[in-house]
Amino acid sequence: MPLAWLHGGVLRLRHEAYDRGWLPSAEGALPTIALGNLTVGGTGKTPHALLLLEVAEGLVGRGRVGILSRGHGRQTKGFREVEVTDLAENVGDEPLMMKLRRPDVCVVVGEDRVAAIDQTATRHPHIRLIILDDALQHRRLVPTVRLLLVDATQPMGPDALLPAGRLRDLRSRAQVADACLITRWPADRALTEADRRELGVPGDLPAFPSTMVHRPIRQVAGPAWGERPARPRAMAIAGIARPERFFDSLADRYDVVASRAYRDHGAFPEADIDHWREELRRTRAEVVVVTEKDLARMGPMLPGMQDIRVETMPMDARLQRQEEFAQWLRGRLRQILGREMAEIEDI
Repeated sequence: MPLAWLHGGVLRLRHEAYDRGWLPSAEGALPTIALGNLTVGGTGKTPHALLLLEVAEGLVGRGRVGILSRGHGRQTKGFREVEVTDLAENVGDEPLMMKLRRPDVCVVVGEDRVAAIDQTATRHPHIRLIILDDALQHRRLVPTVRLLLVDATQPMGPDALLPAGRLRDLRSRAQVADACLITRWPADRALTEADRRELGVPGDLPAFPSTMVHRPIRQVAGPAWGERPARPRAMAIAGIARPERFFDSLADRYDVVASRAYRDHGAFPEADIDHWREELRRTRAEVVVVTEKDLARMGPMLPGMQDIRVETMPMDARLQRQEEFAQWLRGRLRQILGREMAEIEDI
């Protein structure tokens, strides 16, 4: 707790410096929608960035929305456009995953968000709106709209700052958000005021529950199935913030007989392929199953794994009231941007 108090003091000084103008902040050259969380890891930012892309394209047109990420875990610096042929070590696993999912979308990385938006606007004049992945703590940029992600399985209410708890920022920072997306909310359950209080969502903040849904399983390496079992014996591999969630989610589709967790955003050692082969033999597992984000980092390894059947089970985020959220977002953008938003929609 003493370290958490110290952490809180540093955060208060930092926010005060930006709020009073002692540290500079600026809007980007394009309208921006920033999403992020106040807790560490595992709230579903990347699936929700893709969801927000879909909603935003419905407002301003397909091909006119870009995605900007810091590119956490990459070994490069500065502005860089993400290509489908990139390596995760150069652009980050999450930006690469989004580019592989949507090759037609402009995805860029840059630790200086203001400069990266300027470069994107110059290089791609057709882009009218930028989605900022994990940018609520980036105070140098003043976003047009702020969206706070709150994990339904990880309430902010009773939590404490790091290292005593899982909060990465002050709980009071929820007040600066324009709306809240409640992630991993049960699809068949309505959100009540009591739920909002327990989760730590401010009472006057618009809140939209979302749930995670499975996309079809996709085989990416190894021999084709003769006849795929309904629940094949599987070895699960995950290098994400909360790998246990992924392992648990496989129960309906796989008989998980082995699992191995790695550091989030970290590289998979190629030497471990032999360990995976040994584990597959020992457990008689028929397939290795990985997350879509892990697959982005694992890409260069796949040519050497053609004797191992590898599958991925992608996930999507879906809002309970997506049309209502789209109407709210359109209204919020019009309120802030005024005539500029009307011109964007009319182009």
